[in-house]
Formats: sequence, structure tokens, C-alpha cells
Amino acid sequence: MPDFNFTPDEVEEKAGRKPWTRQREFSEEIRPDDMADTAAVYARAAGEAANAGELAAQATETGIYAGGLDGDSLVDGEGRIDETAGGLQGNGQDIDRVVGYLVRAMNRAIDADDEVFRLVLGDGGLEEGRTRHVSAAINEWNGWQSALEAAVAATPAPPLAVTRPIVPLDVGYRGRTLSITPEQDWTRAVYSLPGSLADEIRDRHLQDAADDAVTTDGEITDAVEAYRTRLAEFGQELGDLGYDLSGGPFDLFTTEEMATFAGQRIAEELAKDHPDRDVLLRYTEGLDGIAFGVFADPDKPGSENLSFLSPQERAYLLEFYEQLDAEDLAALGALRDPDGDNTALRRVANGINLLTAAELGGIDITIPENKELIPDSIREYVYDYRDGTGLYPVGNSEYLPALDRFNDFGALLSTATVPPGDVFAKDLAQAAVDVQFRTNNEYLGTDNTFSRDLLHTASLNTGASADLLNDTNFRDDLLGLHWEDSSGAGDLIRAGTTVPDGVDHNSDEARAYVEAAYHVLTDAPDHQNDVLAKGLPGYFDADHTALQDAIGDTAVQYLDMISKASEDSSFDVPSDPNDPNARTDRDLYGNDYRYSFGLSRDDRQGLFDMLLQGEPSSSQDFLDGVTTWEQVTAYNAFARDPEGRHDEGAAFEGIGRIAGTVENAQNNAVSVGDENRRQASAVTAIGQAGAMVRDMVAPLPAKMAIRVGAYGLGEMFRYSQPDPAIAAENTRLDSLQYGDWVTETIVARAAVAADYQGLGDTELSDVRTDPDVSKEDLHREVVGVSGRYDWYANQLDRAYKETVG
Repeated sequence: MPDFNFTPDEVEEKAGRKPWTRQREFSEEIRPDDMADTAAVYARAAGEAANAGELAAQATETGIYAGGLDGDSLVDGEGRIDETAGGLQGNGQDIDRVVGYLVRAMNRAIDADDEVFRLVLGDGGLEEGRTRHVSAAINEWNGWQSALEAAVAATPAPPLAVTRPIVPLDVGYRGRTLSITPEQDWTRAVYSLPGSLADEIRDRHLQDAADDAVTTDGEITDAVEAYRTRLAEFGQELGDLGYDLSGGPFDLFTTEEMATFAGQRIAEELAKDHPDRDVLLRYTEGLDGIAFGVFADPDKPGSENLSFLSPQERAYLLEFYEQLDAEDLAALGALRDPDGDNTALRRVANGINLLTAAELGGIDITIPENKELIPDSIREYVYDYRDGTGLYPVGNSEYLPALDRFNDFGALLSTATVPPGDVFAKDLAQAAVDVQFRTNNEYLGTDNTFSRDLLHTASLNTGASADLLNDTNFRDDLLGLHWEDSSGAGDLIRAGTTVPDGVDHNSDEARAYVEAAYHVLTDAPDHQNDVLAKGLPGYFDADHTALQDAIGDTAVQYLDMISKASEDSSFDVPSDPNDPNARTDRDLYGNDYRYSFGLSRDDRQGLFDMLLQGEPSSSQDFLDGVTTWEQVTAYNAFARDPEGRHDEGAAFEGIGRIAGTVENAQNNAVSVGDENRRQASAVTAIGQAGAMVRDMVAPLPAKMAIRVGAYGLGEMFRYSQPDPAIAAENTRLDSLQYGDWVTETIVARAAVAADYQGLGDTELSDVRTDPDVSKEDLHREVVGVSGRYDWYANQLDRAYKETVG
């Protein structure tokens, strides 16, 4: 008899569906036999966790040390977890709610596994149907065999075998007749059913089984999708309660299969005219859980990373983004609301940065060929933007639609709070300057916000930002481009030149930031026309305020170093790099520096010239910062010399040097017809500096140096600025020359604030609020107190005059 059996694999191949495989894989995903023990782990962990946020971690630890923890007592007669069982309740309201959702999720998984099992392997299920179809094929063959035997028996035998005719025999079965030709034999005719009939019977019953498989596969899809939808809803509730979805032994929220489902649901929602933000939140909850498993608070930029992506979490991310195409990511970015809730966008953006961060367990793109592993939806914007996207070549009719799409992707990525990995951050920045160069060459009225947003995202990685600024080619590109919105460039400069909180300024880690500041401050004046956005065509609406602000803030932050007398500009490193105590500057205004720099007189002057010819607000902010630095530096010098030993002369020389540089810059601004000399208010600067020092100093008599950071003020003065109305109140004095009188005034105020030589009780005018204050009033106040520190005043005056020349 022919072989009429066909295996599940053969049925799946015929059907083009895989219900047996799906049932097996789904059961392996759910692991129902482990569910009771998992519930037991949570029961014990619930009694030990302090809150819902700690439950997953506590359950993981409990699972490791649980040994033979038995969950049978938590299972009811139907094999489901009993939520009312001991240990699963009575542990505090929030923890009980979390455990309740977890138990319901477990039971929903068990139910789904049972349902899919019944569809395939249960009574009346697909497997039973397959064996029935095999039996039917055998029975049909046997029926034909019996009909053949009957037809042969009914044929009359000839008198002699040798004269028997060799003729076809008609055989009928189930209303069908076959004409069967016998095989030749010397003595008799031998009739047998043709092999083609066996093949036909087998194929027909295999097709019947395949039809059943298609039907069952659809039913499995319905059952699994219902389960995954409900699990996603549980996940959303648990996430709202602070539970870590990617942690703990119950890991069904972040399986690859859930990633596929979530990504597909996001894509489906984004295809609608008005995507439902609640749906987007529900299906990005897994991304959020993974981020919370890696960072202490992923929603807070700069949050400490506590762990690394597990292989399962990385697989989830990769599978999720494989479900989305470039249009989907752009559509999501188009939903960014500057004043609204962008939670779903932030989760997707954070997931992109996690997936591409080798140092956090993501794709190791430090190996260049591994960049091919990044999903195409991301690659198009960061790596493949020159190839078939519509941005290139110049003159391409698809340029504007492509730019809109790229802008939307940038909007998505700009919501990230998790920093990109080192390599990906640099790749983002390179893509940003490349595309900005492209839009500089063909501006058609649509601003390129893509480059701005990618630079902002890259700036979340401060170390990579410093490395970028230390790259001559990248730095020249950044400073030499024209920006419709330069805030991204400004973000990157601030991030790459500011030593992060928690990093010792004398550590090797700090070097890159200090060196980046040196390069920016020496190179920016070489790009003065670009930085100041001068000479641009009228149709290109450039805004370089943020760029100028960032360079100005960097200058203020490093004024201690800029104020030194240096013949040449240089970045200084220890002569012995192996000596941990080696310093390039010792006791520079009270601080020691392992890494430092100095600017030549010409470079310092060029920097100040540029910054005081910038946007009016930027010039005023820079002047405010310089004046505040002068007063803080003077105050600290007085505070360090309470006995009047005159050993802080270098600080006053530095102040004089900076004051003279400002005076020269103001004169140079007038010489080129710049109105900022009038717009940068010296009175506003004096008021700003005084307000900041008053806010920071200790009350009498405990006078101590103000700690404003190892590298100066940083952005402290920017966040302490008075109401803008102050400048308006002093417009009648805005035309006053800056000159040495301003510096003399703030030094006098610093001496009073420091109670130097008993000056603490001296009353001085409040230039911020006194409507009647005049330049003469300020001069008289200086004369009244400067006699107490005349040696320091002479040091300041000498350095000022040498600088002004």
C-alpha cells in the first residue's frame, strides 16, 4: 500500500501557515508549567519589597535564592493562580495592586496557552483532524482496491490463458470510473491501481488538512492577539504603578513576540488620520520598561545607568523597530507637541538610543559593519540619507517632501532623554552637519530642523560632544555653517565644553571638555562672519543667537584661564602624564588644574570682539557674565585675604586684563558701526553681578569664597539673571562706556560683600532698582571704599591699562 501519511510539517508547507509551530512556540513563550513557581516568587517578594518599584528587583533576587520554592499551594483546581492565596495579598495597597495585575496577566497567559493548545492538540483540534484526513485517504484507497478486485472477478475467463485478450478494465468507485490497463504477462493479465491515483488521493486529503490548518491558524491569531492586547493593557497599568516591566521573573511583557505585536500595532495606529495617543502609550510601555531597567530615571537627562540591556531586551528593541518603516517614524515625530505630552515619542526615541548604544548592551556599532544591523527605518535618516531619500541631489523635485520627513524624524529623536551611545551620537552629529550643508546650498523656504534636533540629541552624550568638538573637521563644519535655528549647535557646544557634575576637574576624563573649550574659543573668531551670521543672502533667515550664547557661556565659564597673561595660545597638559598630582596651573584664583589653557592677547581680544558684536541679547548676556565673573573673582580674592597680606594680586591683574579686553571690544564694535555698544548695558551688568554675589555669599561675619565650580561660573549667572525689565529701567544709562569705572564699581561692591577690612556695613546704591542712581554716584562710592584695598586696586589698574594700551 502506498504511504498516505502526511506530517504536521507537510501540512504547514501546503497551507503556507504554521499552526503546529505557532502552538509549540507560544507554549514555549508562556511556559505554563513554571507559572505557579513564578507566582510563588512574587508572593515572597511582595512581603519584602518596600514599594511597587522595587517588586521586580526583589522578585528577581528571591527567584535566585528561592531554591525549591513550591507554588502548588497558589494554584486552584483549574490550574490557574489564585489571587486570594496567602502571600499574594496583604502587602500594602500599591504592592497588592501590582501583584493583582501580575496574577491576572499570568492567568491570562495560562488561558491563552490552553486555548491555543485546544485548537491544535485538544479533542477535535487540528492534530486530530490531520489523523482523520490520513485515515480518510487510506480508506479511499482501500475502496478503490476493493472495486478493482470486484471488477477483475466479474470478468469472464477465456478457455485458454494464452488466448486471453489484453484489454483495459473499467473500475468504478463513488461515482467515478477509471480505465485500468493491465500489465503484460505471458500467462495472464495483471491489473493494479495506478500510482497517480495514490498521489491524487494523498494530495486531496493533504489539501483538506491544509484548509483546516489555515482556519485554525486564523483562530490562533485571534486568540494570541486577544491575549497580547490584554497583556499590553496590564502592562500599561503596571507601568503607571511604577513596576519595572522588563525586570522580575515574569518576563512575558518583553518577549520578541510581544515586540512584534507592539510594533505592528504602532504602525497600524500611525497609518490612521488621527492616531490615538492612548494606543501609542499602551504599545510603547515595553520600551519604557526596558529603559527603566537600565537607567534610574530614563525620563531625566543625565540619569545614572544602573544596568545593561539583557539579550532579551535587546532582541525586543530590535524586533520592535523592525516592524516600523521610515515613514512610521516620521509620522510619529509629526505628532510632537511642544507644549503637550510626548511620552510615547520619548519612549520610542529612547529605545532607538538604547538599541544603538554598544556600551549599554545594544548593537555594537563600534564595529562598522554592524551598523547594517540597525533597522532600515533608522538607517535611512542617520546613514543612508544620500541614497534614494529625496534629499539629494541638489535640484531634486522630491527635496521638500523629503526634508519634511527628515524634520519629523528629528522631532521624534529630539524628545529623547536617554543619551545615545558614543558612536551613534557622533553619527547623528555628522548627519546633522551634512544635511545642514545640503540645505545651505538650496534653501527653498522650509527650515531644516532635522539638523538642529539631531545635534540636540547628540548633545545628551557629553563625552561624545567633547570628542566631536576636538575633531578639527567637525568643529570647522559646525562653526562655519549657517543655521535657521542654531540651538542644536549651541546645545552640543555647551555639552562638550562643560565638565559634567560628578567628574573631578583634575581627572583624565575632564581633559576632553577643557580641550574642547580651548578649541571652540580659539577657532570661533576665525569663523566670525559665520558665527555672527553676516553676509548671508536675504532669503536665508538665519538665527545664530543660541550659537553665540553657547560660545559666550563657554568663555565666561573659562574666564579664569582666559584672564591669564599668555604670550601664545596653547592647551596645556602635564609634562609627566603618569604623575597623578601633576598640575599645569597651581593656585589659579584658588584652584589647581591638571589641564588648562591660555589665550594670547590677540586671540582673547578676537574672541571678545566677536562676542560683543553678536545679537544684542547675546552680547548683553556675555557682558553680564563677564561682570559677574569679575565681582565673584574679586570677592573670592578678598575672602581669601582677610588679613590684608596682598597675596591675591594675580586675581586683580586678571580682572583688569578682562576689563581692558572688554573696553577694547566695545571700541572695536563702534569702529565697525555696531550698535551693541549702546545696547549692552553696563548698568544692567553691574546689577546682575551684584545680585548674584548677594545671593551666594554667607551672612556676616562668616565670609568664605564662593564655590561656583572649578572652571568658573558656567551657566550659573544665566539662571540667576534678573527680570528683563531691569534693563529697560536703566535705558538712560545704556550709552555709558563700559571702561574701568564699571570694574572699579563691582570690585568695590565685592570688597563690601566680603567685609574686607571692615567694609561690611557700608551702604551702596542698588543700581537695579534705584531710579536716581548716576555714574557720579557710583564713582563716589568707589572712592569711599577703595582706600582699604589700594594695593589691589593698583594691580587691577595696571593690568587694565596695559591691555587697553
